[in-house]
Amino acid sequence: YIGAQGNKGVKGYSGKTGPGGDLYWVTNFPDAPSGPTGDRGPTGSNSTSKGPKGYTGPQGAKGNKGAKGPTYFGPKGKRGAKGTGGPKGPTGYKGVIGPNGYKGPKGPTGNTSDARLKENIKELTGGIEKISKLRGVKFDWVEGSIHNVHEVKGRDAGFIAQEVNEVLPELTNIMNEENGTMQVNYAKMTSVLISALREQREIVKEYTDKLEIIKLNRSK
Repeated sequence: YIGAQGNKGVKGYSGKTGPGGDLYWVTNFPDAPSGPTGDRGPTGSNSTSKGPKGYTGPQGAKGNKGAKGPTYFGPKGKRGAKGTGGPKGPTGYKGVIGPNGYKGPKGPTGNTSDARLKENIKELTGGIEKISKLRGVKFDWVEGSIHNVHEVKGRDAGFIAQEVNEVLPELTNIMNEENGTMQVNYAKMTSVLISALREQREIVKEYTDKLEIIKLNRSK
């Protein structure tokens, strides 16, 4: 606290009035001179000293903690930009090697055609008749079948082995003894086609000769 201001000092006494000059009747005379100025009175004491500073009061008690204000959630911000990709992870362990698959059926004999390896040789006959009993087909391979040992799939064209076996059993063989799956030897089909072509050539030649005879007879 700041102390109260001190009292104002007492005002000094005024000096005495000096004696007045002589009185004259003024008519047309010039102004009379003024009397001398009286002595100035002494200056009174001035009480300007500042009062002592008051003592600082004790600190007030701490007020109670205010209640927690309400919580407000602002609107959801925009989605941040996509971060860069992380580093490539380590290479995983190599898995164990699976067991070997089942051994496939024995393939057909190669293209060895040496005459010294053959006996009971007979020329194919009825090639046209046999070929006419066969039919070429388009088909889709059945995936997942136990007979599809080579896992062939998609659209394809060829013969039906069972149908070929009825006409030319020499061109088919059993490729899987367990389930009886059959296959056609398309390479051997060439010999039958050549036989049919030779027969067709003979037929064409026969009819050509007959046609020439008819032309000669008409020209006579």
